[in-house]
Amino acid sequence: MRISRLDLISYGCFTETRLDLPLGEADLHIVFGPNEAGKSTALSALEDLLFGIPHNSSLNFLHDYASMRVGAVLETDGERLEVRRRKGNKDTLLTAADLPVPVGEGALAPFLDGADRDFFTRMFSLDHVRLRSGGEAILDPNNEIGEILFSAGAGIAGLRERLKALEKEADGLWASRRAAHRRYYQAEDRLKAADGVIREHMVSARKWLDLKRDCDSARERLEDLEGQITVKEAKLRKLNRVRRVHRDVRKKAELDAEIANLSQARLLPEDARRQLDTALQDDNSASTRIQTFTEQLETLREERAELKCDDRLLLHEVDIKRLHERRIQVQKGKADLPQRRKELADVEEALRRLAWELDWPSEDVDRIAKRIPSRSKVADLRTLMGKHGGLQSTLDNAENAREEADIRQSELSRQLADMGTPA
Repeated sequence: MRISRLDLISYGCFTETRLDLPLGEADLHIVFGPNEAGKSTALSALEDLLFGIPHNSSLNFLHDYASMRVGAVLETDGERLEVRRRKGNKDTLLTAADLPVPVGEGALAPFLDGADRDFFTRMFSLDHVRLRSGGEAILDPNNEIGEILFSAGAGIAGLRERLKALEKEADGLWASRRAAHRRYYQAEDRLKAADGVIREHMVSARKWLDLKRDCDSARERLEDLEGQITVKEAKLRKLNRVRRVHRDVRKKAELDAEIANLSQARLLPEDARRQLDTALQDDNSASTRIQTFTEQLETLREERAELKCDDRLLLHEVDIKRLHERRIQVQKGKADLPQRRKELADVEEALRRLAWELDWPSEDVDRIAKRIPSRSKVADLRTLMGKHGGLQSTLDNAENAREEADIRQSELSRQLADMGTPA
């Protein structure tokens, strides 16, 4: 497995930090920096990426557990994988889009080749503390694996015999059971003898009392100074509080003075704010209009200044006014001309339709117009049509009366026939 890039997204003291490890000729990278630069944090981030962030991780001092993220780009045998790791109990292995990897932890199997966290830590993730604990495990006589590793690494044969010799030597130095041949107890005896000599040369009681008295005096002086310091600190805190609120207190006093001067101020109505807003809007609108009118006035003044009076035109004032009025009428006529033409076309179309209903030739509108009777003839025709309608109505009524009389006659004849021969 090769690590192409390590992403410290939100982990420990790092935020959105990227550590690129490009492929080189020797393919060996050395990361160096001062103490507390984050080297051990980066090493721990690599372990947590491959095997999961521990439940009680101590690297959440800047980012909380929910936002902790670490990522990397891994390569092995031509295969490339970009993953992230979050802290949690389930689906902690994520893609670059921060979504759970479908196959879960199985995605890392080709890259780890069966290695677990303990093996990876011992073989590839050693720091100062782990080196020291590993050395202690190697030196532990009860740890056979450590003994074998130490013997194999150092090329030493007969390590156990050497350890027994060292244990024998250590027993000659010290043990919990007192013995005259052990050097520790020999030194202890010499120490006791030296203590006796020291007691013989101890300071006298008078001198000790003088020193004690000086010490007590110094302690009292120290307590007095500490009391003064406490008082001074209290005064300093008070002055700091006064300094912080002095400006606000002064501003409050000024406002109180202004309020006192405004004691006879007139009370505003409840809708004063709305009236003020309306007045401000009207004022802004008026200002805008004034500015517009002012610009128009300046433009008109400039145009007026550029105008030149021709006395010959003044002599034709009446004609010019008449022509101006005529121009307005012509312009209006031109504007109405399309509508009038449309109306004319509609009328001609209606005229053709009526001519077609009368079986007149309907292609030429002028011929149709010539065949239309005069107004007097049309009036006479309308009069005759009115009389015809009246006569037709009278005729219809007479026909109805005759039919009713025939029906009545038939009924009377039937009734007469039913009565038989009169007596």
